[in-house]
Amino acid sequence: MALPKLYLDEDVDPLLAIILIRRGYDVQTTEEAAMRSATDEEQLQWAVGQGRAVLTHNIRDFVSLAKTYAVLDRAHCGIDL
Repeated sequence: MALPKLYLDEDVDPLLAIILIRRGYDVQTTEEAAMRSATDEEQLQWAVGQGRAVLTHNIRDFVSLAKTYAVLDRAHCGIDL
């Protein structure tokens, strides 16, 4: 089974990216994607465009975005809180 491609939101410690990469994950950080000042919606759209699941600590905003995507029948690659 292939490991998911991950996108770490800016509130996730970049050290986690290093740990995940060492364990074989394909990881992109907000900083690497030049998305530091982007909104949460823009972050999710970027991740979708790259085929990446979002890893974030921002439960409030991303749960709301996941619900909106579901209502609009829009797909994403996952949101892990």
